[in-house]
Amino acid sequence: MRHRSWVVLFATVFAWVCLVALSPGLTVEEPIRKGLEVHEWGVFCVHDDIELANADMRAEWAALPKFVFGQTAGRDLPINQPRYAVVEKPVIFFHTDQPLALEVRVDFSGGMPAVWWPRTAYPSQQLDGCPGDAKKSERFRHLEWHVQLKEPPKGQKSNAQPLAVDKGHWIEALRAVKADDVFTQAGGSGDIEILGRRGGEIVVEPFERERFIYYDGLVPIGKRVSVTVEKDEVFVASRVKHAVLDVTLEFTDVDVKEWPEAGLVTLTKQLKDAGLFEDEAKSLAEVWKKDFFQADGLTLFFRLPQEEYEKLLPMKLRPRPEKLVRVGLVLHPHCEPDFADRVAALAKELDDNEFDTRERAQERLEEMGRAAFVHLRRLREKVKSPEMQRRLDDLLDRRDAAKAINR
Repeated sequence: MRHRSWVVLFATVFAWVCLVALSPGLTVEEPIRKGLEVHEWGVFCVHDDIELANADMRAEWAALPKFVFGQTAGRDLPINQPRYAVVEKPVIFFHTDQPLALEVRVDFSGGMPAVWWPRTAYPSQQLDGCPGDAKKSERFRHLEWHVQLKEPPKGQKSNAQPLAVDKGHWIEALRAVKADDVFTQAGGSGDIEILGRRGGEIVVEPFERERFIYYDGLVPIGKRVSVTVEKDEVFVASRVKHAVLDVTLEFTDVDVKEWPEAGLVTLTKQLKDAGLFEDEAKSLAEVWKKDFFQADGLTLFFRLPQEEYEKLLPMKLRPRPEKLVRVGLVLHPHCEPDFADRVAALAKELDDNEFDTRERAQERLEEMGRAAFVHLRRLREKVKSPEMQRRLDDLLDRRDAAKAINR
């Protein structure tokens, strides 16, 4: 296979001051902590159908480690005991010159969080006999963490280590970043790690330790660029007033020996220029390597200005960091004009007389991943064959984010 990476800049990259602009939700009364730097990156996946743009995440959420919290089926909210009460698809890294307590809040404008790690102060379940947040009928619309950076609170010790994940899991790439450790207080008996016994008493680890904060959910981002393919030419046009930065189109044409390394080098440089440290940029590139540079068909991705990222996921930090960098990428997979027709042709084979043909078609549709979900959802409304209905339902149910969120 051969690949080519095309980079088109719609506008001059904004001045550095834009990259470190403060969250619009933070007031001037909030103190600034000198020596504290917060870096975040996140990726928004958008498809041709705006209505279903983020409706295909169920399989990805189900594959996360069991210790990840969430309001999706099969996941728990963190349990916070009263004595630990505090006043108060993105990854947040922290860099501080000294240990400190930090409160982090992320709001989902028009959307909702789905999964997150480590444990949150909100939402959580309470063990004080009260109904607690878990009994609310409304879905949660924001997340709050109360964390200690670098080390546990003064006067307290901890031997906590990050929880184990399977070798090669994308969380390993995040833990390789040289950011400061994030400590959160563990909850009830079901969540505390038992280390052993001392003098007949069970010794427990009251803290959880991680290298980052991670969360994921549904955000109505809409389609911000249009792609037109005419013979051997590809035209990209912005549909918004704000700048669209580092626009990249990836399709076949470069020697496979140079790919995907050539693309990863270019992306890493772009992310560094946007304000991330090199190892943070490399972690994003590694986690998203397959989706950005090794996917079939025509792939488009670009970077949002930080102020647009802030509108989608407003963040409040207490104390306020000296520098805040938030890098949001938007990914459009399968931009080729005949993709819907290819999906329809394979879907038709789900009703073939030969069992092997039906099986191969279903496997191929599964391999197409998120982008196929939109078209399969539309096709399902027109299908009459029971066999085709069954196979389409199987493909859709395993990805449908709407069915993953607890009601």
